[in-house]
Amino acid sequence: MNQLSPTSSVETLVDTYGWYAITRLDGNPDLAAIAAEARSMNSDLDQSHDNFRSVSRANMSSASARDTRKYQLDAALRNARTAVLIWVHNRRSSRYYRAIFPRGLAGAISTSADEELQAARSILTKMTEYAVPELGPATEVLRAAIEALDAALVDYAVSLRARKDAWSVVQAAKVTFCRRYYGLFCQVVQIVGDPALAMTYFRHERRPASLPPEVPESSGASPALPETITNSDVEPALAA
Repeated sequence: MNQLSPTSSVETLVDTYGWYAITRLDGNPDLAAIAAEARSMNSDLDQSHDNFRSVSRANMSSASARDTRKYQLDAALRNARTAVLIWVHNRRSSRYYRAIFPRGLAGAISTSADEELQAARSILTKMTEYAVPELGPATEVLRAAIEALDAALVDYAVSLRARKDAWSVVQAAKVTFCRRYYGLFCQVVQIVGDPALAMTYFRHERRPASLPPEVPESSGASPALPETITNSDVEPALAA
C-alpha cells in the first residue's frame, strides 16, 4: 500500500482516509486495538487543525481591528488638514501647510497602515512644533488615532506569528498522520497475514507519497515497511 501524501488537505486525511479506516477496523473485533489507534490518529490531527482555525480567526479579528484603526486615522488626518487650512486661511501654498502636509492629504493617507502611521507621526510632530492653539484639538485627536493604530499593528503582528506557528503544527501533524496511517496498515498485515486483505481496511494513494525522514518515536511504532508491500515482504516476518 502506498503512503498517503501530507500535501492532502486535513479534511481529506481525517474525513476520508482516517474515518474510513476507523469504521472498517471497527467491524473486526480482532482489530479493536488498531481501531482505537486510528481514532487517536484522527483526533490528533483534527485537534491541531481546530486550534489553527481558532488562531486564524483571532488573526482575522486583529486584522479587522487594525483596519478599523486605520480608517479612524484617515479621519483624524482629514480633521487635521481641515484645522491647518483654517489656520492658514485656506492657502495651500502657505509654507506652514506645505511643511505639515508636504505631499498633501492624499500623500498622507496610504493604502499601507504602516506607511500611513509613519506619515501621521511626521504630521503630528510638525503640528506640535508650531504650538498653535487653533491646532490643539485636532492635534490631540490625531495623537490618539496614531496610538490606537500603533497598538493595533502590534496586536496584528503577534496574532500573525501565532497563526504561522499554528499552521506549522498542522503541517507537522499531517506528516505524522500519514506515517501513523501506514503504520496501522503494517500492524493489520501482521495480524491478518495477508497484505491484500489488510489493504481492504484502508483507502490509499495510487502513487507513492514522498515523506520527510522518519523521526524515531517512543510509542513503540511498528518497523518501517516498503511503501508498496507484497506477500513476499510479509511472509518472512510471519514465519519468524
